[in-house]
Amino acid sequence: LLHDGDVIQVFYTRDAKKDDPNWTWNIGGGAGNANGSSVSAENKTEMIFVEETEKNGTYAITLPADGEHTQKVTIAHGKKGQLVVIVYEDGSEKVVRKSVVLDGRARFFLFQDAVVKLVDYENDFIDIAKDAWYGEAVNFVSGRELFSGVGENRFAPEETLSRGMFITALYRLEEPAVQTLNLPFADVEPGAWYEKAAIWGNLVGIAKGDENGAFYPDDAVAREELAVMLYRYGKVLNLPTSGRDSLTSFADAGDVSSWARDAVAWAVDSGMLNGDADGRLAPTGTATRAEAAAMLMRFIDFMMR
Repeated sequence: LLHDGDVIQVFYTRDAKKDDPNWTWNIGGGAGNANGSSVSAENKTEMIFVEETEKNGTYAITLPADGEHTQKVTIAHGKKGQLVVIVYEDGSEKVVRKSVVLDGRARFFLFQDAVVKLVDYENDFIDIAKDAWYGEAVNFVSGRELFSGVGENRFAPEETLSRGMFITALYRLEEPAVQTLNLPFADVEPGAWYEKAAIWGNLVGIAKGDENGAFYPDDAVAREELAVMLYRYGKVLNLPTSGRDSLTSFADAGDVSSWARDAVAWAVDSGMLNGDADGRLAPTGTATRAEAAAMLMRFIDFMMR
């Protein structure tokens, strides 16, 4: 959806048919050439070539030499629930965290040429029923290594999520290199498992402390706090953040804190935050691990649109 104030970015390129005499259109596979390369219409604007190889169903991705640092790639094959995995020359593999597989297409970000493959994934947590409303979200975040279990092969979907856990999930998604170890928060201990995530979150403006310089990493995160952190992260990534739902359809819209209202209105408008069966947002209620997983999955889907 477009909103007042949105910026529309238009890409264009020279005529590929003039540069490559073998350029053709492959029915059902997008644009391509006679040598077997294929590229979706989305990739075509960026001149990203996706070549299906003969080795274990892999795809060789060639990014434009003069392109931006990170490129969005589309493969016109994929099944819901699959993961995009980079296959390195030494045989090691790594899941692409910024990726979605929807409507038969895999969309993901790469910053350099790579060989990738699509793999099936199903979590093995003993406390996640296959028909649970959050089942897909748990698969999504655990497959991309954003959320871990809590031990004994359990995900604990109904347990609350801490602020430290959520900023760590965003940190894992971004995979930044943290150069400084200057602790910005008085209550983040050196060596804590969330230390680098908290430092990164503060550096980019996602995680902010109170007037006493405390982050409260062990406190349960509220639903409106999740919206705020995702909203700030969206701004860091230059995602569209102008959308605002009126919130008038929610009986407890007045309970949204003033400092969180823009973020909650954006999260609802973008489809990341939903109300419950009684038409309530419960903005100050603590978020469960399942709810946080669902919001993060929807955020990444929003990122890849």
